[in-house]
Amino acid sequence: MTKNTDSFEIAAQTARIIGPLLGVPQEMTYKEATQKLFHGKPKRWVTLNILERFPEVYQGPNAWISQPKGSGYPIKIKDPVGASIWLLQHDGEIDWDAPYPEIIKKHLKNIA
Repeated sequence: MTKNTDSFEIAAQTARIIGPLLGVPQEMTYKEATQKLFHGKPKRWVTLNILERFPEVYQGPNAWISQPKGSGYPIKIKDPVGASIWLLQHDGEIDWDAPYPEIIKKHLKNIA
């Protein structure tokens, strides 16, 4: 571990301890998360650019979002603090300027 990683781990542990004391919710709706965690990106953008690219966010021991199951099953952020920590750690890997799915479809339709 590097010094920066150690500092980040300490900050993450501290956030997990004081988050609930400061009123951080234990769970969050997907709609609420799009505003508070995902920079206002719509749900379909988050699904395409985060959930589909990083399945570890809903699978495995560090999962912080419920697994997408299809229509009628709401997606929930099970661990908002864990989500914030993960997003900070992976910020450089997420293309926050990626186009919206509708723009991609429109572009593909225009070149076909």
